Amino acid sequence: MVKPDRDYKPLAELTWRYPESGDIVRWLNPSFVPVIINTCTQPVDSSDRLMTDWLIYGIFFIDRAGVGKPSSGKLMRQDFFVIRHDVQDKVVETRYYSGPWAKARGNTFWRHINTFCSDFRGPGLSYGCHIHDGSEVPEHWYSEAQARARDGSRLWQLAFDLALEWCRVVGPL
Repeated sequence: MVKPDRDYKPLAELTWRYPESGDIVRWLNPSFVPVIINTCTQPVDSSDRLMTDWLIYGIFFIDRAGVGKPSSGKLMRQDFFVIRHDVQDKVVETRYYSGPWAKARGNTFWRHINTFCSDFRGPGLSYGCHIHDGSEVPEHWYSEAQARARDGSRLWQLAFDLALEWCRVVGPL
């Protein structure tokens, strides 16, 4: 199976390159603190071919309410910002996969997180897709241990620790 290449991009670069994502950033709930880097991958289709016209950004947030609760399985949330380009690298479609539609406030590119796997999982369990209550869903929430283990790179650890420490200093809402 082809593994999507993973690259890290600063959240500021995402909002600069794709102004559409600015709508998402403005909507962020103040109880969530963004991790300042995100992943960038190209998905594969069900035949295991790279979908070169799509980019998937994994965007991570620390839930301020989960900080200080070591047993919480909901410390870090992952959403997906998805871009489709044409052959001239022009954006032709954007999607944002997150929680319930009510959060979308009328935005047409908002998708429920539970539809992400059917759109982009490829032939295997890419993006942490797994069966939950009879539906295939992506990994959307992580405990602190899972968040730390998801990537061993120093850059990821620094970005995660910065967001976590900010939450600890400021505290929950």
